[in-house]
Amino acid sequence: MSDKTPGLADVREARGMSQTSLAWVMDVGQSRIGRIELTELRAMQIVTVARYVEALGGQLSLHVSLPEPEAVFLLPVGPAAEPPDLRYVTVSEVARRLQIHNNTVRNWVDKGIMQADRTPSGYRRVLETEVQRLERKMKAESLFEEESL
Repeated sequence: MSDKTPGLADVREARGMSQTSLAWVMDVGQSRIGRIELTELRAMQIVTVARYVEALGGQLSLHVSLPEPEAVFLLPVGPAAEPPDLRYVTVSEVARRLQIHNNTVRNWVDKGIMQADRTPSGYRRVLETEVQRLERKMKAESLFEEESL
């Protein structure tokens, strides 16, 4: 029996899927699947792992172990957390919502200011949660500028 913990590639192969077919399901390029599979799980964003697992037909569960010997109960406060929005939007939709030029979106993606994946045909796609993050950031910056006037 091997001591090696199965990685994402092992799980994909056990499901009988190729990188190409998984890329098609996730609407990303095959090279993106390769990069995901080469990245250590501890260095990945949870949303990336969740999308990968869901594309394989599974569901990601997160187990937290704490070193305290006694049990710790976390009571819910307020409504249950909404699952992350895994929808992708196009460059033109991002530009429209942020009121910037399409090329600015592309430049931000290329510079790492905005995270995006690429479709198999090479088009950039931005997660809805990333657009919402930038909308909040831009709104906060504009409020700060108004206060300093």
